[in-house]
Amino acid sequence: MLRLAITGNLGTGKSTVCRIFEGLGVPVYFADTEAKRLMQQSDDLKKQIQATFGSDIYVQGELQRQKLASIVFQDPQALESLNQLVHPAVNQDMELWFKKQAKKGATIAIEEAALTFEAGHQSSFDKIITVVAPLSLIIKRGMKRDGSSEKEIRSRLNRQMPQMEKAIRSDGIILNDEQHSLIFQVHNIIQRWELEIEL
Repeated sequence: MLRLAITGNLGTGKSTVCRIFEGLGVPVYFADTEAKRLMQQSDDLKKQIQATFGSDIYVQGELQRQKLASIVFQDPQALESLNQLVHPAVNQDMELWFKKQAKKGATIAIEEAALTFEAGHQSSFDKIITVVAPLSLIIKRGMKRDGSSEKEIRSRLNRQMPQMEKAIRSDGIILNDEQHSLIFQVHNIIQRWELEIEL
């Protein structure tokens, strides 16, 4: 089974690209979604987060996401501490998921994650695709998605590896500029790797 990572900075449209792959029958592990689930459901992870950020970071068992976000996005060290707790839990969960997909007979499975390179996980995959987009569109999408200001979006982008550096390190690139067909680009990648991918 080919293990594929789809990465890219915020606002590039990774999830949109992954939904195209899903439409072709390729299973996708959405790391951000699963991280949120684990932070809410994993007792071990919850204990670690409480030990780091205080017991009141959960109220009646519910993670206070806004409070946590206000802490980590203003303090790079706090963000790093959170990542050091969440990334191992997500990786363990992802490995179990990949094994399940292989048992089901999948010939390709995908992890969608923004921080594949930043977290040093590139060696866990056979191929990596980076989704890129013009900065103006990234900012526009980011502001629309969660109501963040342009300054906040730029600040978050500054904490991620530049998208061109990610692109250089990748095996494939998808340009999501609302002018080039994403479906066409996905099919081109599949054709390029047709000896390894049997849909």
